[in-house]
Amino acid sequence: MEILRGSSRLKALRNWRRLTQAELATTIGVSQGFLSDIESNRRKPSAQTRALLAKALDIPGQWIEP
Repeated sequence: MEILRGSSRLKALRNWRRLTQAELATTIGVSQGFLSDIESNRRKPSAQTRALLAKALDIPGQWIEP
């Protein structure tokens, strides 16, 4: 539903896993601000960060937008 409301896929997946930005950021070793920038498409994650996000969210890596 969040994607239909305009949220990024990453934000929708994070909320689906019931994680805050701060929790997910800590899990993957980035700042909450950096994760916020990724979710709002102000910054693009590196391949390594995408892999960490996929692992933390327990989803296929292809689900994380490059």
